[in-house]
Amino acid sequence: MPAVASRGVTLEEFLDMEDPDQRLELLDGEVFEMTIPKSQHGIICGRLARYIGNFVDDHNLGWTTSNDSSVIIRGPKDSLIGPDVGFWCLERNPEIPEHYFENVPDLAVEVRSPSDRRGMMMKKVRKYVDAGVRLVWLVDPKARTVTVYAGTMDGVVLRDGDTLDGGDVLQRFHRAVHDLL
Repeated sequence: MPAVASRGVTLEEFLDMEDPDQRLELLDGEVFEMTIPKSQHGIICGRLARYIGNFVDDHNLGWTTSNDSSVIIRGPKDSLIGPDVGFWCLERNPEIPEHYFENVPDLAVEVRSPSDRRGMMMKKVRKYVDAGVRLVWLVDPKARTVTVYAGTMDGVVLRDGDTLDGGDVLQRFHRAVHDLL
């Protein structure tokens, strides 16, 4: 994910430069061009969105997003980033925003693509955790793992034979890791 603008871009400047022909994210004041996802990435994101979305809808818990639906994270250096799959609980977000969520999700899922650098993925995970996202899942299809971050950067690595659960965020949600990959 190459940077396209140097540090110091505000959210307002970023929104002015948005281009429908480019996939861009703003992370700590730096603009990054996103690569177009490959098939495996889309399939895994689709599965996750379906599993989480069905659970959320069945229990009337809130909103599930996919396709990098973005959230504004204000700070000394603004960010506008979107998890591959996200969940926002109904109590904190009773309405679907017209543009971007301004509350961080309760669950953010990032699926690592072959072109994703580990350092950039960890920077996004840290941004989510520092902003108050209660649960982050980092899915790595090549390693066949899901690393779970529950409010801290102390990740727990789950492998093919393990079961992923929704912790305090999606209570009673359980799915075998191999079902996701």
